[in-house]
Amino acid sequence: MNYSITAVLIAFITFATFTSLNELTLANEAGECCSHSYCAKHQIDTMAWWAHLGIGILATLYVLAVIGYEVFKATPYGKPLRAMEALS
Repeated sequence: MNYSITAVLIAFITFATFTSLNELTLANEAGECCSHSYCAKHQIDTMAWWAHLGIGILATLYVLAVIGYEVFKATPYGKPLRAMEALS
């Protein structure tokens, strides 16, 4: 269960930083704050953008998988075969 809490925190932090990186990337559009049009154009900026997006997605999928597993365990279909035989 501790991994789930850690994954939620990782997902929250990476998506929070991803939104900041995304705003920096979108600042290159006409009329935005980046007047030189080279904001977030470097390789490290692109790599950080993709890394935060990927880590955020993976952490979110992990949390959803854990939640799905816990819900499946709570249903009669998630019980082991011996427990199902004892019910019938």
